Amino acid sequence: MPNFIAFLLAVLCASFPLANLNSVKAPSALFYAVLVFALVLLAQRRFAGFGEITTRYRPLLICFAVPLLAACVSSVYYSHWAGANGEGAIRFLLGLLLLLPAFALVPTQWLRQSAWGFALAGVVSSIIVLQLSWPHFIRPHTPVHNAVTYGNLMLLAAVVTCFSLGWRLTPWARIEAAAKIAVTVATLGGFMLTQTRSGWVAMPVFIVIGVVLFVGLKNRWRALAALVAVGAIMAGVFLSNDQLRSRAVMAYDETQSCLYEDKTQLTSVCVRLQLWRAAIDMAAQKPWVGIGDGGDFADHLKADSYPKGIVSEFVITEYFGEPHNDVLFLLATFGIPGAIGLLLIYLAPCWYFVRRLASHHPQHARAAAAMGLAFCLGFAVFGITELMFRRMHTIGFYSLFVALFLTLSDPGGTPAGKTTKT
Repeated sequence: MPNFIAFLLAVLCASFPLANLNSVKAPSALFYAVLVFALVLLAQRRFAGFGEITTRYRPLLICFAVPLLAACVSSVYYSHWAGANGEGAIRFLLGLLLLLPAFALVPTQWLRQSAWGFALAGVVSSIIVLQLSWPHFIRPHTPVHNAVTYGNLMLLAAVVTCFSLGWRLTPWARIEAAAKIAVTVATLGGFMLTQTRSGWVAMPVFIVIGVVLFVGLKNRWRALAALVAVGAIMAGVFLSNDQLRSRAVMAYDETQSCLYEDKTQLTSVCVRLQLWRAAIDMAAQKPWVGIGDGGDFADHLKADSYPKGIVSEFVITEYFGEPHNDVLFLLATFGIPGAIGLLLIYLAPCWYFVRRLASHHPQHARAAAAMGLAFCLGFAVFGITELMFRRMHTIGFYSLFVALFLTLSDPGGTPAGKTTKT
């Protein structure tokens, strides 16, 4: 029975990327199902290794508890619970607290198969985007998420699939590698069809991580040559696409115009800048507790930001319920502690992943570290111009795979993994 529960956990993890991209209700159900089965597995093993794992990752768990602490402090101040934002803070912490020790009881080869889940998500989402944009290749109205979030998640699927070349998951190494490369290229093509600019901002980060993983830093000239070559290819792809190039130029022009001409212009970039200013102003009024509930953001825009001239009437009539920036959203909601908490959730796991990406570690551990680092930094970059954690299930998605990549990047292996051929 414990082996069946462990296998089921691995299957549920593999199914999460596709569900997160294309279903509204399934991801949250999957996340809580994973937590329940993780708890069952731990109970069956009498919580073997729970104390050791939680002690080893105590600094990280403390970092992941900061948003929940910020939500609790703000809730006490306002005498009511913080709503969905409070539940999101619980998901961040609870996912890591239960899944780190539970994943340590699952054979690592089973957990590595979750990479096929990202590959499947990339293929399916690429087909969907192609169908929605065909035949004129217009920007698609993607399911569940808007085009920005959908495109960013597709890009992450492509990156994880590419980095999984560092793992051998089948007996057919060449066929497996060819399949992963083909899926990566196809998913990148689908990502381009979403015309998402923030994904391209994160691209240099992913390229650097990929070069460190596949080339290494021992031969610096070779690494630099690889970096320049891959960067040149991606720059060529970007510049050769008229739609992407024009959107990049448009973003620059709109930024300049909003900063120096009219601060309440009706443009995509200027609306974001207005929302950012409003979020900062809300936090400035209550820097340690914020407004208490992110669900009240739109009401504060109407009652406070609009009369001050911070936002335009369009922002009010369109009912923007968030500032299109994850850190600023938590800054406005829970004040400075909330913003610090989210930054820690982005950056604290990176400390582990960077150390485990070092060349003296086994390649399979380095591949997982690269995935984890790209995952955390990708969300951090994407979250600058988009609310990536708008939907609750994306929080569960993040927490689950941070725990999984931490487990798989552990150079010493796990109790289950040590007895599993890799």
